[in-house]
Amino acid sequence: MTKFLAFDTRQDQIADAFGVIVRRLQPAIREVNQYGIPFFHHYGRCFYLSPKGNGVDIGFCRGAMLSQQVKLSGQDRKVIRLLHIESEDDLDGDLEAILKEALMLNETLSEL
Repeated sequence: MTKFLAFDTRQDQIADAFGVIVRRLQPAIREVNQYGIPFFHHYGRCFYLSPKGNGVDIGFCRGAMLSQQVKLSGQDRKVIRLLHIESEDDLDGDLEAILKEALMLNETLSEL
């Protein structure tokens, strides 16, 4: 994963672990530096990482369409939903389920 100036060492570690999970779930995903942060593209923008406090926020670009709203914040936004990650331990099966749904959603909507 590319190193981003806005990320501190802890956030870099979380971002690296996140990248491993994402590439395992979807090997064809593209990581693109946009606005100084990593965006992950799969049939368009799917999600991104943004430094936030002691961790990172995972922003889901079509988050309002995801089924697992309880785990996500940002309901005051029209489209994007966020999941805050404080450590690599937070990168668990629940996150993988949300990532899979986000990837499938982008793929499905691209076919319309």
